[in-house]
Amino acid sequence: MDGSEYGYCVFKAGSTELVVEKVAEDAPEEERILVGRFTGLSFTVQDVEASHRELAGRGVHFTGPPERQFWGGTLATLQDPSGNELQIVQYPAMA
Repeated sequence: MDGSEYGYCVFKAGSTELVVEKVAEDAPEEERILVGRFTGLSFTVQDVEASHRELAGRGVHFTGPPERQFWGGTLATLQDPSGNELQIVQYPAMA
């Protein structure tokens, strides 16, 4: 569903839907303070190094290179144009 004219969009992945909404500049303060922070949203990828290279090559800003985590997976944190932080993750079984 494309609600971009209304400030949102919907991403479908099988039976799962992710709705992303724009926060207007004149939105209440309690909504605006959420912009530019870590979202807690991660996307699983098969090869985090390759995905990092591809996305960075397209101009996506990463806060650093992919990093191996104590639990065996690898994460890379990226920022959207508003400064919201998201992550791509490669789980150990995929390594």
